[in-house]
Amino acid sequence: MEGASSYLEDEKVEIAGHKLTPVGCRAVVSLAVFVVGFVMLTRAGVYWFDFYDTYCAVGPMLLLCLCEVLVFGYHPAVERFKSQIWVETKEMVPQYFTPALKYVSPVISAFLFVYAYVHLVKQFHICIYVTHCISLIIAWETS
Repeated sequence: MEGASSYLEDEKVEIAGHKLTPVGCRAVVSLAVFVVGFVMLTRAGVYWFDFYDTYCAVGPMLLLCLCEVLVFGYHPAVERFKSQIWVETKEMVPQYFTPALKYVSPVISAFLFVYAYVHLVKQFHICIYVTHCISLIIAWETS
């Protein structure tokens, strides 16, 4: 909390033309932490966290990883990067670095990306099936 409020103080944040004071910075951070903590105190907190993790973090992060691997693996400046490592660290880059970056890493990243979304779709279909079964049981019990 102290790190976030110090960052806000250093950036000299203005809200509606007014400079945010140190007390205001701590109030904003405390309010944000309180809201997140309050959600976690309810029974739905874990579900919100899982929802955010599944739909907002897994797929985009794996896609970003795949794009970075492709860009760094096939960018012409990789050879310059290898020579820069020698200049700064006086250590040679292993021979397997370039082939692994070009051929192995994209395959692993693509596999993880596809697997995450296949798993997500299966999980979604199971949730729909369970919800449908529960609604049928409730309808049967009430009749």
